[in-house]
Amino acid sequence: MFIRVSIMQCDPDQMAKVEKLWLEESLPQATAQKGCVAARGFRSQEVPGQFIMVGEWETVEQADAYLVSPEHEGVVTKYAPYLKGGLQRFVGKLIE
Repeated sequence: MFIRVSIMQCDPDQMAKVEKLWLEESLPQATAQKGCVAARGFRSQEVPGQFIMVGEWETVEQADAYLVSPEHEGVVTKYAPYLKGGLQRFVGKLIE
């Protein structure tokens, strides 16, 4: 089991739009992918405008395949108007 954590810095005034995009497009799209166990979005309580996405995947290869898919690329472009700064990604393997 792997997680992929993506952290976006967005315009704090636009967080309602970011969250709506997550709930209506990103979340259903991610959870429909082969190997996606769960996906969750979080609004940072410490950093205004920071949005954290956590996806659980059966394999890192499945997570990577989704990242380069046309579906993912399409939804990522919809976040562009709200971004302020970069996007950080981290991958972690479950320790059992």
